[in-house]
Amino acid sequence: MPSVELPPAFNWPAAVELADRHALFPLLGRALRRGGLAGIPRAAAAEIERRADAAARQALLLTAEMLRILDGLERAGVPALPYKGPALAMQAFGDPRLRVSGDLDFLTRPEDYPAARAALESLGYRQWWRLGRDQDRRFVAADACHVFQHERLQLVVELHWRLLHRAYALPLESRDLMARCRATDCLGAPIRTMSSEDTLIALCVHGAKHRWDRMSWIADVAALLWRRKRDDWPELADRAATLGVGRVLALGVGVARELMGCPVPEQLLQPTDSDTVRQQALGEIEARTGLSPYEPPGSVVEAGFYRRLMDRPMDRALFWPRWVLEPGRRDFAALPLPGWLFPLYRVARPARLAGRAAVGAARRMTNGRGGSPTRAAADGN
Repeated sequence: MPSVELPPAFNWPAAVELADRHALFPLLGRALRRGGLAGIPRAAAAEIERRADAAARQALLLTAEMLRILDGLERAGVPALPYKGPALAMQAFGDPRLRVSGDLDFLTRPEDYPAARAALESLGYRQWWRLGRDQDRRFVAADACHVFQHERLQLVVELHWRLLHRAYALPLESRDLMARCRATDCLGAPIRTMSSEDTLIALCVHGAKHRWDRMSWIADVAALLWRRKRDDWPELADRAATLGVGRVLALGVGVARELMGCPVPEQLLQPTDSDTVRQQALGEIEARTGLSPYEPPGSVVEAGFYRRLMDRPMDRALFWPRWVLEPGRRDFAALPLPGWLFPLYRVARPARLAGRAAVGAARRMTNGRGGSPTRAAADGN
């Protein structure tokens, strides 16, 4: 691997800070081991190596736990696919140690959620927000995932039955993703993952939902693009267009091309050539690599960003009513209601969102810009 030529006045302390902000220590550590960071000061090299080693140990622990959970779900008769995390690291980089993951995500079918929940509970996990049986049933119909935590391991698992809240109008069903899944080797253990096409679309959807807050997410897309065959681009473009996420895909692969230099055919970029969304997004992403204090945007800002990228005018028109009125897990947890009072959530949710927005605005006025730069703000669902 050729070394990267950097200017003599390159700010290595700032680079280390940005690597922390964007979860890039594993990839920087690999570049360091391969001699790809010429002229790096000893202190910066030691810090990168230390943080990369710590990330590698955590990744191996997460990989072992992912395999344990998959085994528990299989024994319970629940088909499931690991989503992001170590499975994505294997797909994109061939090594789970080359990607930072803070939790584990699994995708199952909506009808399998009760059995999947029971399986996770048998493995020591508990719902983050405790819901009753009737709430659970209505929650699965309304939202996309539930969060579980293992108290002793201090590990979070997100159990998905769809990729996004219904407001995002993404017709990508979990059962279809499972039908197209592929076998993958994970440190000698066979696992099933989403197909490369579905994975790439899912990553672009996730990145757009959070305004591409992390450079590591862009690196994931770039790594998958480098591994793709060059003769199946039309199939990928057609699939994204059918799902109504042609512009979302175009933005994701366009950002990967601009910032990572990976090959992307013009036909994938066409949906955004006629507007300014991609250039605006690139400007925002590049601003996040600066050293000025950065605060992740609120969920309303993120939701509005994604809405602008939706292909279909009807989806854009219905987005805000759905996003504001359709309840999510935080609403169910904040206000436990019996089934016959379920319509009241359409009143309670707007009130909760307005209250949270007011608190956030007051906090920003009091503290100024700043806050944790390492993760996009939690969604508002």
